[in-house]
Amino acid sequence: MHPPVFSTPCDGRRPRAAALACALGALGALVSGCATGEPADAGIVGGDAQRPPTTIVDAAWLDDVVLPEPLGPLPRHAPAYLGGLETHDPCARCHRNVSGEPAMRDERGRAIGADDLWRASMMGLAGRDPYWLAVLSHELAENPAAPQLVEHLCTRCHAPSANVVRGGASPVPFATVTSEASPLGNLARDGVTCTLCHRIADEGLGARDSFTGGFTIEMRSEIYGPHERPEATGMVAATGYTPVHAPHFMRSAICGTCHTVITRALDATGAQVGPPFAEQAPYLEWRSSAYSDEGPRPGPEARGCPSCHVPTASQDGVTLRTAISSSPPELAARSPYGRHVFVGGNAYMLELMAGELDWLGADVTPAALMAASEATEANLREAATIALDARVDGERIVASVRIENLTGHRLPTGYPSRRLFVRFTVEDGTGAVLWQSGRTHAGGGLTDRDGDRLDHPGAYAPHFDLITREDQVQVYESVMADLAGRPTRSLLRAASFLKDNRLLPRGWDPSDEDAAFIAPAGVDGDASFAPGGDTVRYAVPRPAGAARVRAELVYQTVPPAAVEHLFDLPTPAIARFDAMRRARPDRGRVLAAADRRLP
Repeated sequence: MHPPVFSTPCDGRRPRAAALACALGALGALVSGCATGEPADAGIVGGDAQRPPTTIVDAAWLDDVVLPEPLGPLPRHAPAYLGGLETHDPCARCHRNVSGEPAMRDERGRAIGADDLWRASMMGLAGRDPYWLAVLSHELAENPAAPQLVEHLCTRCHAPSANVVRGGASPVPFATVTSEASPLGNLARDGVTCTLCHRIADEGLGARDSFTGGFTIEMRSEIYGPHERPEATGMVAATGYTPVHAPHFMRSAICGTCHTVITRALDATGAQVGPPFAEQAPYLEWRSSAYSDEGPRPGPEARGCPSCHVPTASQDGVTLRTAISSSPPELAARSPYGRHVFVGGNAYMLELMAGELDWLGADVTPAALMAASEATEANLREAATIALDARVDGERIVASVRIENLTGHRLPTGYPSRRLFVRFTVEDGTGAVLWQSGRTHAGGGLTDRDGDRLDHPGAYAPHFDLITREDQVQVYESVMADLAGRPTRSLLRAASFLKDNRLLPRGWDPSDEDAAFIAPAGVDGDASFAPGGDTVRYAVPRPAGAARVRAELVYQTVPPAAVEHLFDLPTPAIARFDAMRRARPDRGRVLAAADRRLP
């Protein structure tokens, strides 16, 4: 009997039942000797290096958690103007598709209006994202001595217009975002809205001070864009804004202002006592990759963030050339034109919100959200490749799974709830599963053969080079640690990474100036883990009737433990999101797959 290969220190912050279970788990680990996986069999070179203790907390307490009444519906969208910033409504009058009009359409006549696409994106919904609201409420509960710091940090990029209007000394209150039908509340819930993003100044972009929402907004009545000599008359007449050519607006460094989040852990008094910690760093990861177009000598693969996330080609790859507004009607076609799809990896959340519009209150349709989810899923399927080699060696199956990261940053990147895992399956001739690493239950949690959860809150899988058992799963993820070195998912308690084996992009350089922020952790001894990808080896028993092996790369945005860890400080926003995700669990999306027949 092997103990589950998942690590779980005890942090003393759980309910009494959990503390007792944790103590029993620790005792079991002592009795079992904290086994860390079987050594490599004969003929397999290089087994796993020493791994963390392989105990797991019995999280039966999760079934006994009593959550408060769920947060009520968010106020419905309403136009708002405040302090020189406003919701998307004035822009929508001309940058939304109109039936029968040719403006803002691709070569096949498909609608690509900037406002239509943006409203169904995670950028447009950043201020209504129910998972963000749940996490924000938890951070406020966990850091009661620092509410203004928490609210400022979390609204700076999710509700930036409202944050700018209020200023850092008086941040946007959580209650304003969730319940006030005031101009400030309406502005906050409009997410990364047009008059905010299109007014980011060319000041300090790419420098350390610009990160964590350190952008500067020009409060002049100007709107920045990529076009030289823009036609201004119609826009000035309709909105009061003057379009201005701004070459800096195409720079990835603008994205980097919010897609680089560097925090410092707080203590019980609300003081920032931890070292600078890159909780999210897609921009830094890209800047240290083969795809970076910054610096004096960009390489042959150089391309900026907009090339993937605001593409200037149609979904068929045809360069877009179109009138960028429905008014005035004689407006000439122009290029470049960026599709404001902002596709990333959050297909799950877009799909979830499509079924929750009565609560969400957003100015968008379920069909638009589902289309955005499908586009995001298509983007995910281009993020990686997987290759499988397998052979029979006596009474076992020996295989290698090679994963290549095709993105310009780590995979997965962004918020640290996200993970990839490898599902490796041995099947019989009918497709029935005989052996599997990477099993999941109906809610998306990882399980062993008996259906017992492996990935409770606080538990994490070590990085593997060789897998020999079904309860060993290769999970690519980041696991944060607090100042005491214990696992934490709380952003303002995190000080370092216990594990960060997310796949590196091609060209990543450990000597890069940002390497301290984005270096992997917990992969020592695995020579195959390198910029561009990783190889996982399998040496498993050959079941009777084995006819095929299959390897799948599975992506999850919000696995169960990412929500369950919030239950130690339950809030109405947490209860609301928990109900949503239980109704539509994130069971994972297959990014890539390969299979081989066995002789």
